[in-house]
Amino acid sequence: MSSYDKSPTITVPGGTHDGCRGWPSIAARLQAAASGAVQRRTTTIAIECYTGVFQEEIRSALRNAFDKALFIDTRETMLSPAAVDSLVAPYLGGDDPIFGYLTSLALSDFFAADKVSLVRARIASAAGTVVVIGPGAVILAPDPEVFVYATL
Repeated sequence: MSSYDKSPTITVPGGTHDGCRGWPSIAARLQAAASGAVQRRTTTIAIECYTGVFQEEIRSALRNAFDKALFIDTRETMLSPAAVDSLVAPYLGGDDPIFGYLTSLALSDFFAADKVSLVRARIASAAGTVVVIGPGAVILAPDPEVFVYATL
């Protein structure tokens, strides 16, 4: 008999941190968290996305709940593919990838500093809710009132 679990689950403890299912419930939970945050001129929600997360689905679902929010996609601030190629080239081992090695680069190295500064200024000058979504959301919004880690 196999011990492979075809329907794995993670038990979430009860109380105020229990799980919810479906976009309306998720949006309501985020709205409650945002409204419960220390009231500022701007409330920032950072949704950090793991590789493979369907960001467009999240953004689309949350746009209905946060229709007046400023949505910022982290991909707008990343380096161009050519700049990334140049950045990682020293770690790839040249013509023989067998001789490549682990990088000392951090996620923040893949963002264009000038674009990050512009987005941070947009966040700082915004009024209402700002939703920053994508890999590196906390690079653009380092001190959000609400932080979400979206994974598979």
